[in-house]
Amino acid sequence: MAFFDNLKLDDLRERASDLANSGIAKSKNLAEIAKLKAGIMAEEDAMRKAYIEIGKAVCASLETGEEAGIDAYVEKVKACKALIAENEAKIAAIRTEGQITEEEAAAVAAIEEPAE
Repeated sequence: MAFFDNLKLDDLRERASDLANSGIAKSKNLAEIAKLKAGIMAEEDAMRKAYIEIGKAVCASLETGEEAGIDAYVEKVKACKALIAENEAKIAAIRTEGQITEEEAAAVAAIEEPAE
């Protein structure tokens, strides 16, 4: 009987270890998603600032009749959009690989987004 008791105990230990490792991996994935979402938010902010500068340049151009120098701002918007798309693709891959549900990802998003 002791053999079977040890076998059951070893099985339980192994399962507990597997669950702990799974939890650690999921936590790492959720932390990575949070980091990527923070990067998206930063890029969206940079993009908003570039749009404001584009508007200022266009208004100044209309007032003075000179050409609006918006090329650098347009390139900044394009770069921001590319980085946002890249981060969103990484998030999707992490969710798929780590088997992270929408609810778990939303819980992380709720923690990091400031209340308005």
